[in-house]
Amino acid sequence: MTTGRKSKMYIDVAGAGQGSWVEVTPVGDVDMPDSKNVEAINTRESPFQKNAEGQRVIELSFNLKIKNGNANFEALRDAYEAGDVIGVANYIGDMADAGAQGMHMDCIISEMPKTIPLEGYANSNIKLVPAYDSTFEPVLMETT
Repeated sequence: MTTGRKSKMYIDVAGAGQGSWVEVTPVGDVDMPDSKNVEAINTRESPFQKNAEGQRVIELSFNLKIKNGNANFEALRDAYEAGDVIGVANYIGDMADAGAQGMHMDCIISEMPKTIPLEGYANSNIKLVPAYDSTFEPVLMETT
């Protein structure tokens, strides 16, 4: 079992698997909602509403502590400001470990709000969604 604390986030500024993966630090909580759109199908043949499966909806959000000069934060900020596609991988464990699993996707950053509390670290809750301008489909990968 791998605890969430040992999970890791990676980015590839060239796109998923196009350049090189760099671990993002210091990352706090990570959320990855994963659902499917469904369409209600109502017919006279059944007394029950039935549903048809639609597209899968996936996104990734994580809390990144902001430090001056942090190359990870600057790369994400630059991608957000320019509207660039960026590769993202979220792993349970270290990407290099045999058996580690993680979702790889090309994303755009849809939200990058910053919180600057009176006490404690400044941070940003970054939200990424799959990019339309990429032919790379989100995929679950496993290190062999």
